[in-house]
Amino acid sequence: MKKTKNLFLLVLAIMFFANLTVISGKAQGPLDGEIVDGSLLTSDESAFDEKPLILQNSLEGDIIPFGTYLSNGISGITDKGGGVVYVSGHTNCNRTSDKVQVYLYLERLGNSGWGTVKTHSNIAYNAYKVSAGVSFYVSKGYYYRVRGSHIAKKGSTVESCTTCTSAIYIG
Repeated sequence: MKKTKNLFLLVLAIMFFANLTVISGKAQGPLDGEIVDGSLLTSDESAFDEKPLILQNSLEGDIIPFGTYLSNGISGITDKGGGVVYVSGHTNCNRTSDKVQVYLYLERLGNSGWGTVKTHSNIAYNAYKVSAGVSFYVSKGYYYRVRGSHIAKKGSTVESCTTCTSAIYIG
């Protein structure tokens, strides 16, 4: 009788914890796996994109920078839960520039495509890098992505690149 009671309690505990796992799981997006305007639609918790240094000679491992001043740009989006997303971006330079900028565009997928819902930016002077990051409340039930614009200016030289993350579903 005692073995049966212990077995019953064990099965009950397993069922309880299995239900907790299901309850706390992230909602799957209805369009996961599709690509819209270059962005893969996912239910991942975060997504990042980087325009990195470019290999010049893969056999020797030589690299050339993206530009004379601009090295790379990175953008990202993370689901923080409760309808909050964190968007971030970084612009990195090979050397000190007069002005280094990062512009972030939080975009939501609607019936007519991607539309900007929030923006954030940061500028650094006489620097070799700049970062930006901010949390936003968003409407649930949509896919969101971050587009980044990364700019380095030195004198009359202006170099730029863009980044664009995959989209994450906020359910």
